[in-house]
Amino acid sequence: MKNIFKFCLLVWAVAFYSCDDPYKDQIFTVSDKQPIASYLETRPDDFSEWIKVLEYADMYNAVNLSGTSFTAFVPNNKAVAAFYADKNVSSIEELGKSYARQLVQYHVINDSTALDALVAGGQLDVTNLSGDHLEINFRDNSDESGGFGSSMYVNGEAHVSELSISTSNGLVYVLDGVLQPLIQGVYELAKENGKNKILSEALALTSWSDSLTIIADTTYTVEGAKVITRRYYTLLGVPDAVYQEQGITSVQDLASKLGAGSDYTDKNNALNRYVAYHILPGRYKVADLQKTEMESLTYKLWTPECTNTLIKISKEADGNFYLNYDGGEQKARLVETDADFSCKNGYIQQLDGYLPICTNLKPVLFYWDPTAYPELGNYIASNGVEGQTFQKGQDASNDKELRTELSDANLACYQFSYGPEGKPGSNWGNLAYQTIRTKEGMNYDDRDATVKVFNEDLLSLSLGYKGTVVMNSPALIPGKYKVTLRYFYANSMRYFRWFGNGSNGGVTTFQFTDAQVPEVAVALYSSLPNDIASVNATTGEITYKTKQGLQDVVLYESLDITEMREYPFRITIDDPAANNSKDFRVQIDYILFEPINE
Repeated sequence: MKNIFKFCLLVWAVAFYSCDDPYKDQIFTVSDKQPIASYLETRPDDFSEWIKVLEYADMYNAVNLSGTSFTAFVPNNKAVAAFYADKNVSSIEELGKSYARQLVQYHVINDSTALDALVAGGQLDVTNLSGDHLEINFRDNSDESGGFGSSMYVNGEAHVSELSISTSNGLVYVLDGVLQPLIQGVYELAKENGKNKILSEALALTSWSDSLTIIADTTYTVEGAKVITRRYYTLLGVPDAVYQEQGITSVQDLASKLGAGSDYTDKNNALNRYVAYHILPGRYKVADLQKTEMESLTYKLWTPECTNTLIKISKEADGNFYLNYDGGEQKARLVETDADFSCKNGYIQQLDGYLPICTNLKPVLFYWDPTAYPELGNYIASNGVEGQTFQKGQDASNDKELRTELSDANLACYQFSYGPEGKPGSNWGNLAYQTIRTKEGMNYDDRDATVKVFNEDLLSLSLGYKGTVVMNSPALIPGKYKVTLRYFYANSMRYFRWFGNGSNGGVTTFQFTDAQVPEVAVALYSSLPNDIASVNATTGEITYKTKQGLQDVVLYESLDITEMREYPFRITIDDPAANNSKDFRVQIDYILFEPINE
């Protein structure tokens, strides 16, 4: 599905710079049903205006193309007329061909999205042709007729009046409104929304505006293949009225209050760091920022673009969600009534406090997921294997193991090297992102049915004997912690458990390299409980009672963190079987930090 999408993006890109419809000479398969554009032609009273948009955008034949499936959200004539009135134009030509193409692409998904996916609500898994996710919302419209469909909206702005009309090359959903394409980046929206003038000026002075304008990065693999990865941000917006409550009426006042020098583009400058503290890498709605990593927790630690800092978002006794409630200089809340301002590369969320950098958070229990890097999330969204969604497992009916190889992805979050014998052969990927199957047996073990794979994904390592990977931890809050590794043991690893394939039991070495602590070597597989269930009389193969599932090992009974910053964490594969067996791998789920109260 994603491969088809990437192919179509290339086609659309070619079309964008062409004066003619690139499909005008294509032959379309004759079917009992008509393709989408031809079907719309049969209802001129409803869709004649959208037909004009398709033709002007040179996209009419594109949405008629056979051999693939589309989902088209099609505004009716009244919706298009209202759209023109809102734009103060009388025809699509007045908005220009480039805008017309963006408009059509925003309304079309390169996949057949069935009604049940819409009924589920929320963000649709597959992006539209402009690379953006559409979202399905519901409203209680008791004054409207039309049954179920009367309550369904796309992006909260266009009511779905007709559902799931089948054509020969996809489905049509009729809209009573026109969806507004996401064209602006985060910075442009902050600059023009009328609420964040001071912060947007600070973004420009510090040059963070450049980053918040970028939509995608282009890199190349070792073989020279182009890789395009979308980039996303969430800006924690501080309204001008909030600054004024602090006596700040200009960006110069803000710089003065922070004690910033004059070189605002210096990453160590106080204004630069303050601005970076208000930028989260990734695309998060308010509902995402309010989620915790475990049901038992009331908070989550977030890593902003400001190095060596954290933001704690917690639900407090009054039911509101605060930022840095127990350590911040000034309490700031997420303003739920002024939230989720969507743009091409992220969101803007408004706060009711000016949110200075917090340096005195108290130690709390937290989970470090070594796959939870926004950079990885962006890569998987753009280049993951077909059917894979970042941090979302496959349902019980899917037997596929979805793994995306990362060794050629050039991701800064993973600095890795193969052992002296070079890249080993592997059935599981050398450096791979794996989303699990959620069916019984893959997502819990015999100990406790509540033991789940964290975020439904794993980092799989097969780097050869003495191969290493180094990852930066999130900023660690000063204090003492018990540190526990949770990893996955699969039945195919049993050979290493009883020293087959030249294995030493899966010895792997871990170390926080800058924390002045010794490295820790653990035999991940031979150290598992040795309760034997049976022994094969012919082969001598042992079957243990401990079966496939998640396992824990304590790396440090007491890790003393004295400085709030990120720490490089190195994993070294010290098992010779890493060269000898294609089934060898170390699959990391998370690392748990538990504060030690002395």
